[in-house]
Amino acid sequence: MDSTGVPIVDLSKLRSTSCSERSAAIHDIGRACQARGFFQVVNHGVGADILQGALDAATAFFNLPMEDKSGLNSDDIRQPVRYSTVSELDDGEVNIRRHVLKQYSRPLETWIHKWPSKPIHYR
Repeated sequence: MDSTGVPIVDLSKLRSTSCSERSAAIHDIGRACQARGFFQVVNHGVGADILQGALDAATAFFNLPMEDKSGLNSDDIRQPVRYSTVSELDDGEVNIRRHVLKQYSRPLETWIHKWPSKPIHYR
């Protein structure tokens, strides 16, 4: 667990040849989910350049004008790709608290054509 109380799960244990190491990783994931509902992953094997590219694409999407994102708006949580905002009423004023883009991605070839077409490098 880090200083903020977020559980940290080391995924390198899942690649171990030791059954006890793999079982420990699975146990760590379960415990983190039960205790906090989320966790931070370390030693996942995803390169820093790939992570940065994903963050850059997401930032570019959320920085688009609302009209570019509104085609993905839906109240139907079953939609495989959906953009939404979470807002609260605060002293009679609506305040947007969070923007969410949900998308299915596995298998990639089934869903990627439904992903946002803007920004151009998103897909």
